[in-house]
Order: sequence, then C-alpha cells, then structure tokens
Amino acid sequence: MNQKKLRDSNIELLRIIAMLMIVGSHYACHGIQKCLFHDIHQEFLAGSQVNQIFTSLLNPGGMVGVGIFFMITGYFQINRDKFSIKKIVLETSFYGIFAVIAYAIITTCGITLPYANELPIANRIIASICLPATSGLWWFASAYIMLVIISPVLNKYLRKLSMAGWVLTLIVAWLLWYCLTGYLVTDYYTIFRAVFFYMLGGFFRLNDIHINKFVSLVVAIASWICSGFLNYIQFTHMYDGLIPHASGLAYIIDLILAVPITVITTFSFFKEIRLAPNSFINTISATTFGIYLIHESFIGRLGIWYGILNVSQRQYPSRYYPLMACASIIGVFAACSLIDFCRMKFIEPIQYKIVDNLAKKTQKVLFKDQ
Repeated sequence: MNQKKLRDSNIELLRIIAMLMIVGSHYACHGIQKCLFHDIHQEFLAGSQVNQIFTSLLNPGGMVGVGIFFMITGYFQINRDKFSIKKIVLETSFYGIFAVIAYAIITTCGITLPYANELPIANRIIASICLPATSGLWWFASAYIMLVIISPVLNKYLRKLSMAGWVLTLIVAWLLWYCLTGYLVTDYYTIFRAVFFYMLGGFFRLNDIHINKFVSLVVAIASWICSGFLNYIQFTHMYDGLIPHASGLAYIIDLILAVPITVITTFSFFKEIRLAPNSFINTISATTFGIYLIHESFIGRLGIWYGILNVSQRQYPSRYYPLMACASIIGVFAACSLIDFCRMKFIEPIQYKIVDNLAKKTQKVLFKDQ
C-alpha cells in the first residue's frame, strides 16, 4: 500500500466528506431547485419551510466541497515541480464514453429522460467522446487539469514568498481572482477559484499552519449554518421583491465570506486530527473523483435526480424528506463508488497499458532524438 496514503488517512477521510458535500449539493441544486432549467426555484418554494431550510443547508456543499479538493491539491502539490494528468484524463475519458453508452441504451429501450429535450444533448455527446476532460462538460475536471498544468510555475513563485508576501498574495487573489471574478461570473472564474484555494493549501503546508481543532470545528459548523441561511434568503427572496436586493446581497456574502471560511476551517480540522492508517477509508477515497464524474455527467444528472429518484415529486413533498434526502445522498455516493472501484480494478490497468504502449510508439515519430 502506498505509504503516503496510509500516513494521510485523515485527509483521505476529508476527501470522502467533501464528495458527500458535493453530492448533497447536487441533490438540492438539480433535484429540487432545477438550477439548469427555466422553472428555477419554483418547486423549492412549494415545499414546507422545514424542507426549504434543510435543502438550503445542503446547498453550501458544492462550493465548499470543491474548495476543499483544491486546497488538498495545493497542500500536496506545492513542493512538486513535475505533474501528470494521465490518470484524470483517462478516468474522465472513460466516463465520457460511459455516459454516451448509457444514454444510447436508455433511448434504445424507449425510455425518455425528463428535461432531456431542454439540453443540447448532441453537443454533450460529442464533447463526452472527443473532449471529455477539457470541454468544460465537467467544469471541475477541466479546472483541475488547468491547475495542475500551471502548478510548477505557480509553485516556484509561492515557495519564494515570505509571510508578508503570502498575506499580500492571498489578499489580492481573494479580492480579484475569487471575489470579483465570482461576482461577475467571468469566463475563467472556475480556474481562478481553483488557484485561490490551491494557494491556501500551499500556504498551510509551507508555513506549517496549525489552528486549534475545537476552534476549527466550531467555526466550520457556524459558517456552514450561516451559508445555509444565506442560501435560504437567496431562494426565498429571488422573486418576491419584499426585501430589495436581498437575494443578490446574500449571494455575495456567502461567496466572499461564508464559503471560504467553511473551506479553510474544515480543512484545518481534518488536517489536525490523528487517524490511524485505514485501508477502507483510502479505498473509498480513491473513488471520489469517479463518483463526481458519474453522478454529474449529463446522463447522471437527468437519470438520477429527475428519473430514478425524481426528488422534487417523490421526496420533497414528504414530511420525511430530510431522512429520504440523507438516504438518497449516501445511496448515490455508495453506488457510484462501487462502479468506480470496479473501473479501477478491471478497466484502469488496461487503459494504462494501452496508453503506455501508444506513447512509446508515437514518441519516436513526434519528437526529435535527444
């Protein structure tokens, strides 16, 4: 077993928690708020107040979860000058084809997926086959690849910084690359966001930052609740006009304060805990990226949230909705983890062998002799 993974089982557990956060956020975003479609938030507003609040508390998981993943990357990548994107590209390519095959089987069987006619399915099929990792089909994968590619240059700059230099760099990155690009939703916001949290991870590693575990946990829980409250304000006041600009203001506060505070304190808490090496945790952790690719593919979004679970119609109106939501989130996580475990066990070794053989054969053609 890889010694680094054994030594960092606390961080591997954090990966699992972060992916559960992301799945929970997608459950709320896609299953109830229909954030990709025209009836945005209308079904959310039809639910009971308890269910609205619970849904709002699920929402922060998306931004918090990806922030944690980028921080983890910075924490481990900051001292490296080389990178490899082979694993993530092969994994993304596999699930791009997987999604297309699943869609073909479903349509051949005469099954119509809800909302499928409102998405550019043809474009997504082409992107899934030809450009799965870099087309933005999975924005997190595309941002991660760009981050890893630029990491050697970024690392050389960051490793030279004094504490004062770090503070100034992080403030500028937070203001311009995170807050401003997030507020304006610029074209490269996802990459800037990735770089900001990557820097934070590197900052913790290079400067040996330690925050009391109890303080980190309390602040993380408080900021998560605050973020959930801000999400509740966003969705309940988006259309009513009772409080002018309440929705937009809540979004800004959540973006610039609640989310980064939750990310930093959650990461800090798990960094400080001591966890004995656990092969089960490490194995599940290794499937987290696959979990994301499966359930956030175009077929996963339509098939899981609108088809199999039909969250807004079957679960959201129920008084037992919070329990049903937790069971669904854990179920989706577990099912996708099992699928990816099988991929790693049986498909990935074949992919590596094929790609390595092709690389050896094409190197002589593409590059000059050294």
